[in-house]
Amino acid sequence: MSARYRPEIDGLRAIAVLPVVFFHAGVPAFSGGFVGVDVFFVISGYLISGIIIEQRAQGEFSLARFYERRARRLLPSLLTVIIATCVAAAFIVAPFRLAEIAKSSIAALTFTANIYFWAATDYFATAAKLQPLIHTWTLGIEEQFYILFPLLVIALAGGSRLKLPLVVAVLAVLSLLYSQALTRWDKASAYYLLQSRGWELLAGVLVTLARSRLPPVPGSWTPTAMRVVGLLLIALAVTTYHEAMRLPGLAMLVPVVGAALVLYAPDRGEPVASAMAWRPLVAVGLISYALYLWHQPVLALARLATTDDLSPTLAGALVAACFPLAWATWRFIEQPARDRRRMPLRPFLAAIGSASAATLAFAVLVAGTNGLSFLVRPAYVAVTAQFEREASSRADGIRTDACHLRANRGAPEPFLAQWNCLGEGPGATVLVAGDSHAADKAFALRAAGIEPAQATGAGCSVVPRLMRPECRAFFVMALEKLKGRPGLRVLLAQSVSAGALSPDDIAAAGAFFAAAGHSVLWASPMPAFPRIRDEMAARAQSGDNPLSGAYPFANAAAEASRLAMVDGAGAARVFDTQQAFCAIGQAPCSPYAREDLLLIDPDHLSGAAARAMGPKLAAFLFPPGWQGAGQDGGDGRANGR
Repeated sequence: MSARYRPEIDGLRAIAVLPVVFFHAGVPAFSGGFVGVDVFFVISGYLISGIIIEQRAQGEFSLARFYERRARRLLPSLLTVIIATCVAAAFIVAPFRLAEIAKSSIAALTFTANIYFWAATDYFATAAKLQPLIHTWTLGIEEQFYILFPLLVIALAGGSRLKLPLVVAVLAVLSLLYSQALTRWDKASAYYLLQSRGWELLAGVLVTLARSRLPPVPGSWTPTAMRVVGLLLIALAVTTYHEAMRLPGLAMLVPVVGAALVLYAPDRGEPVASAMAWRPLVAVGLISYALYLWHQPVLALARLATTDDLSPTLAGALVAACFPLAWATWRFIEQPARDRRRMPLRPFLAAIGSASAATLAFAVLVAGTNGLSFLVRPAYVAVTAQFEREASSRADGIRTDACHLRANRGAPEPFLAQWNCLGEGPGATVLVAGDSHAADKAFALRAAGIEPAQATGAGCSVVPRLMRPECRAFFVMALEKLKGRPGLRVLLAQSVSAGALSPDDIAAAGAFFAAAGHSVLWASPMPAFPRIRDEMAARAQSGDNPLSGAYPFANAAAEASRLAMVDGAGAARVFDTQQAFCAIGQAPCSPYAREDLLLIDPDHLSGAAARAMGPKLAAFLFPPGWQGAGQDGGDGRANGR
């Protein structure tokens, strides 16, 4: 295998990084831009394995030197971006956000960001867009691979030349199958952890091994065909993949195979390779690491500063600003740090070690003091404490881990095996089913003294086309356990943060839950206060009372869904959640009532809201004259309404 420079690989780096940047900037045409990360993984596996295998063949490989090169390549630019992010965040964000950024900084610097975000965040959730360092999860994956792969090569040294390719191929297949299995019931683990992402880096290793051990692919047209097909596969994934897909798993074969084809194509001069070696494209590829590092902090901090979604114009301007930032980082930070003549090992270790230690110490201080909250106004401390108390109260009220299935906590079987939330007294005639918004309805009923049956889970849509496998299994099991209960009504509710429910969705959900002959009722979606905690924090820090004045809220998707529910199920079967919630506080709608918070986040109820809404929901379910079993004939009709 030749070690000569291949400029088309820098072109491929550009093709990988630009879709990621555009995806995070919200460009619609790049709905699958996140697959650029998968292309990067293949490139990394290819290049790193090439270095290791070639140096071992020449008797020049050293683990210490290898790790030094990785540190010189990754740490200086990463440290620069982390320091800049923390400094900017200190002036822009609320203390609780600063504490989050500090924690993610610690994880990024210790190359465990993938584990940190696996435990804390859904990559595709709205909150992820406000995480300046969430993209560093990929560095955690790569660095963990860099630690383990050289040891694997050393362990397999000697003996048959087929040993390493066979082991790598087996590991890649096992990792891919594991990734596919995880996407069914633990998407976060599939997305963030090395064992389910390793196959993508190993695909790059297999390309290295194939290029070094197999004869060149024959035919003058073959390199062009391979690169064209590879680029088309990448483009297909970039433009057609989307957040709602079951990823990563087998679906990621499309961009991974595409990248592998481009890398495997012989190095003969041909038009596609020449196009990929176009100087502007190569220039972007050279700064791709720095561009990748800068783009997410710039976009996320801008979103946090404006407490709103970025306009296309502002997002475009911010993306444009990332390019000179990336070039300066590459030119004045990355390049000097990689040059052993300009920066020998000892000065490099002293500089990077002291800067890392200082940054980690500051991050630990910030995280440990909840964002230096001892420096802020008492009103901020008070409202933050109230948010935290209410969140804890809600976790108890929705019966987390007993009645409510949390997302991304491994296989659901242990939870399903212990589930026994069958309701008591009058509540035994109501099954509350759906996602966390449905869990809030169960919380409200408990606050009113009614213990319903509850089958809810984080992100568990009641619409069959949107149901995750574990949610479907949960609902089916609950309906089976309750099938003999006379007069049972099923109350459905779910979030519409991803878009309004259509009449077809309403009909399909009703049919699914009414299949056993139960009556189906709906609780319409909540209005949303998109950035309520940030906005309240900003008011508190400015000296204003956060529990006063109006806050902007979004109600269009909730109202459209309510109307679809009324049209499909009838007004008598729909509990108007918006009206019930908005009547608690000041008109037209408020996230607080007097001194009480009504929300713990944009659209989930606090204890105060649950206590206020509970009697209204109870009156809807148990109107005057309701007599329980026998009132509803079990034919799917509303309960005497």
